[in-house]
Amino acid sequence: EIISILSTKKKSMNNTVVLKYEDNEISTTYGELGLTWSEEKTAKKILGFGRSGGYIDNFSFFVSSFFKKYNVDMEYDLDNKKINDYLVELASHIDKEPVDSQFEVKNQRVTNFVIGVNGKKLSIENSIEKIKTSFLENKEESTIIVNEIKAKGVDDIDKMGIKSVIASGESNFAGSPANRIHNIATG
Repeated sequence: EIISILSTKKKSMNNTVVLKYEDNEISTTYGELGLTWSEEKTAKKILGFGRSGGYIDNFSFFVSSFFKKYNVDMEYDLDNKKINDYLVELASHIDKEPVDSQFEVKNQRVTNFVIGVNGKKLSIENSIEKIKTSFLENKEESTIIVNEIKAKGVDDIDKMGIKSVIASGESNFAGSPANRIHNIATG
């Protein structure tokens, strides 16, 4: 009977979740993330009330249960491998290595100039904790944690000695062969 009641309760609980990071959203289910409610564990927890202490403690609990209601949180199962694998796959789409700034001058000419770009990395452990909290609070969305990785020299670009635009150029590729147009469009 307890499992039947818990199964009905479980159906009313949210299973879908939207994972949010930066301006992105990913719809999935808690089940795909390895989080499921456990009627069996919850039933064992309920049946264990008043049976874990000594005779006097158990009798005291039995008597008090006629006058006081006890709320029991649903127990859950977490498949650590499943949630970890899901986030590792997601990280392969999110993670970006930083590109360090570079500025080299030889013979009064710039030979190497790269504008640095910060990288980012999904924090799997922190994201798992956020997702578990959202699951336990029966929320329909959860934020995953993406940390910024600072590139070297990004903050130093003003110190590189560049004061103004020296030159700019434009080119029209109309009339170019199809393979060149394809390459330019791809670029």
